Amino acid sequence: PRECPPVGNFMGFTAEDWTKATDLTLGSCVRLCYSVVPDMIAQKKGSIVFIQSFTVKHYLPRMVLSNSIRMAVSGLTKSLSKELGPHGIRVNTVGPGAHQTDRFHNNVSTN
Repeated sequence: PRECPPVGNFMGFTAEDWTKATDLTLGSCVRLCYSVVPDMIAQKKGSIVFIQSFTVKHYLPRMVLSNSIRMAVSGLTKSLSKELGPHGIRVNTVGPGAHQTDRFHNNVSTN
């Protein structure tokens, strides 16, 4: 399965947990952009699409890391869409909605 930030409450995490979750969630998007944007600018076109959790718009308890850091990805998306738009590059986020995964059920059932 895909790696995700761990489930838990704020006081259950350390600063290192926040750093790891930020690198996993936001850092992966930043690294992707650095790898593709130079070529897209040279070609004067491109499209970057981030797939986000529905927690961007809907709070889930015990998911403080995901709830917080996914908002940073949304901020990155908005910033890059304005910055890169004049170069013919679209930057968007797709939010597929809630899915009944084990992670979802395990989190909901422990609240």
